[in-house]
Amino acid sequence: MNIVFSKPAYGFHVEEFINQISKAMSKNSTTDFAEKAKDMLRQKTQVNNLFLTTSCSTALNAIALTLSQKFSGSVIVPSFTFTSTAAAFESVGFNIVYADVTEDTLCLDVNSLEQLRTEDLIAVVTTNYGGYVRNHEQLREWCDQNGVFMIEDAAHSIDSAFKLKTASVADFATFSFHSTKNLSSVEGGALVVNNIDYLDQILFSLNKGTNRHNFLAGKIDKYEWVGRGSNFMMTEFHSAILLSSLLEYPNVIEKRKLVWNNYAQKMTQLLENTDWKINPLSLKGETLGYHIFFALAPTAKIKKEMIHSMNLLDIPVQSHYPPLHLSLYGSRFSNLTLPVTESISDRIIRFPLHGDINQSQQEYILRTFENLLGNPANR
Repeated sequence: MNIVFSKPAYGFHVEEFINQISKAMSKNSTTDFAEKAKDMLRQKTQVNNLFLTTSCSTALNAIALTLSQKFSGSVIVPSFTFTSTAAAFESVGFNIVYADVTEDTLCLDVNSLEQLRTEDLIAVVTTNYGGYVRNHEQLREWCDQNGVFMIEDAAHSIDSAFKLKTASVADFATFSFHSTKNLSSVEGGALVVNNIDYLDQILFSLNKGTNRHNFLAGKIDKYEWVGRGSNFMMTEFHSAILLSSLLEYPNVIEKRKLVWNNYAQKMTQLLENTDWKINPLSLKGETLGYHIFFALAPTAKIKKEMIHSMNLLDIPVQSHYPPLHLSLYGSRFSNLTLPVTESISDRIIRFPLHGDINQSQQEYILRTFENLLGNPANR
């Protein structure tokens, strides 16, 4: 049984759109897939200043680069996140301060920020793990009270941005369209700028350090080098794939929703009266991104044995982020103990989730997990 962990859904227009680009290139003309994709995303998220980037990582790089030209100091990031969340800011000289997460959502623990606050704090970065958007208003209030930027790493939560319009809360927000995400351009991302005081500076960073956007708007007769920047803008090829994915997205999310809900229903029954925990189920007023389905084993040993056993049976369950504060490079910034992050990382198991998992495959995954769970040592 060929089960894959994730599978991108690019829609049915990819070949058509790529052919249009090829024909345009042969005639030395252009296409407008990037503009169409941006317009569609802006409409769905209800934000005005959204720009396509080569990845979520480079969107974070653009934010960090922009802020570094005016500020120096510290940035708080969750330790349970992808390396880029911290690396973007460290690479331009900011000091990294790690925060713990909450066990119910695996998102930043806003209540821990006061004890982490430093005199030179510039920003707080929050990651919406698995598509959960929690405590945004509380974090916004804390950042306003302390005069720091709120930055949202929304790599997992495009569906929440569409349904709850959450991308408008932070000063800056970033999305990922990597091939593992619900919405994909193979490789790509987006940057949202809500703090318009920094809109020009962000555009300088995105446009290789030039004021090209002012030239294109007819405000100046030539553009020039005005600051730091790089080639952060998404290509027309990737924009075409993104547009095709956007057109297919309603069907994609419905398929993922069915798979996610089946996991939730069956796992709730299987794990009753055990020490295992699963994804927090739907919370009032929130939407689930259907990006990740995970379970938390009682111990690191049980998790390791479960992953090994299921992998041997051709079921590609996986762990997730190792704590940044314990990593080879990241440990130099902190000697803190972050108990929830460390426990979650030791115990988390992610299950295959995409729209093409069929009923027999999911039944095999759940049946295998149930059989292995029958061993008292795994409970």
